Amino acid sequence: MHASTAAGSLPASPSPPEAASLASRVESLLRFVTIMAVLLAAAALPLSSFFAVTEIVVNGIRQVSAHEIVARSGVRIGAPRFTVQAAEVATRVARHPKIAKALVVAHPSGRVEIDVTERRATAAIPYRNVFLLVDASGVLLEKRGDRGNLPLLRVEDLALPWVRVGDDVPVPEIGQTLRVLELLPAEATRGLVEIRMDSAGEFSFVAEGGLLVLLGPMRGLGERAAMFPQVISALRKQRISVQYVDLRFLDNVVLRPAAPTSPEGDEP
Repeated sequence: MHASTAAGSLPASPSPPEAASLASRVESLLRFVTIMAVLLAAAALPLSSFFAVTEIVVNGIRQVSAHEIVARSGVRIGAPRFTVQAAEVATRVARHPKIAKALVVAHPSGRVEIDVTERRATAAIPYRNVFLLVDASGVLLEKRGDRGNLPLLRVEDLALPWVRVGDDVPVPEIGQTLRVLELLPAEATRGLVEIRMDSAGEFSFVAEGGLLVLLGPMRGLGERAAMFPQVISALRKQRISVQYVDLRFLDNVVLRPAAPTSPEGDEP
């Protein structure tokens, strides 16, 4: 008598070769899932906090606030570190009127350092009812109602155009006058009142106490200006009061004595 399988009975167990094949397929599938998980994690790493900007440090500031520098840099805490292009950030920061140059370093730790060199006002130019404060290169830093303790630059018959803060003052005479300021010895710049340039292109300056010093043309001016400390030292030792010192002739210093005064302090 033949036995028959009733409907709904359990399927037969897989044979050993079939079971091995199934296990191999499952193992391959698990290996694929693991590899994909690793790849997805690697792709997500640049966006993780490990690769983000965690700190922004500004060095070298005196006049400008760190907030201004960070705002101009465009760098933000939490931003992906790979998006910080050091050269581009430095260029943006250096566009600030009071910044001469900037250096940016993005550290692997997420710390971004911005080192700046500020421009420093060295002279003031009278302009209408205000003073234009410029640095040694002639860049306009600000417009103020007073000059503070900065020396004035006076150019005879100067026609000064409107200048925007952050731009170079586009007048050659101003550049030449700033060059004179650079050539003056330290003894002359202490308490310096103003530097003058006349229509003939000759320079002079007013020292502390109102002493007028004639320097002459730009050619050889540095050598003539270097004589000032010796001359002023000799005048002080001899207690000689003069109205002006003429250094236009290198081998011949000309002095004009101050007018004598009466005991009451009035000129005779």
